[in-house]
Amino acid sequence: MSQAGRIGLPARCLPYGGRRQTRRRVFRNPHKLEEEIIKGSRLFRSLEVTPEEEEEIITRVADKINEYGMNAAAIIMLQTFKPMAYISGQTGRFFISPLLYGLGDKISLGSEKLFIVFENRDNIEKLIKMLEQKAEEEEIKKREEAEKRDKQRAVGEPLRRFRRFLRL
Repeated sequence: MSQAGRIGLPARCLPYGGRRQTRRRVFRNPHKLEEEIIKGSRLFRSLEVTPEEEEEIITRVADKINEYGMNAAAIIMLQTFKPMAYISGQTGRFFISPLLYGLGDKISLGSEKLFIVFENRDNIEKLIKMLEQKAEEEEIKKREEAEKRDKQRAVGEPLRRFRRFLRL
């Protein structure tokens, strides 16, 4: 007897016409199941970052901070949070990494490497030194430009005074 007959309703009133719906398997192939399990376990993957990659990441971050002119603010913030670097990296990895997987594998790998690099206090110190060096270079460059402008003004100033004297 069908389900409809048991409860006294016509079959058309029940979902699927009163037929029992069997649950479909999502993974019919066991190899696909293994692949999906491996993909899911990449959430907490362990990457190894080479020293060359570390230097590249640190210089890219320093260049980006310098590009926006935030050297002083970044140095203060990095000095403040340097003692909590490892805890902050682990917290970011736990809370932020799952969200970054939706943006693609390239972004998630890059962020994972970023977390790994800046969990180490020595790398934060390298970044601070790079930022200080870039700020110093920028300051020297501004001084040289100001001196150059002053020299150009000094050369043209007597001629301007003489023209003003002649009222030309």
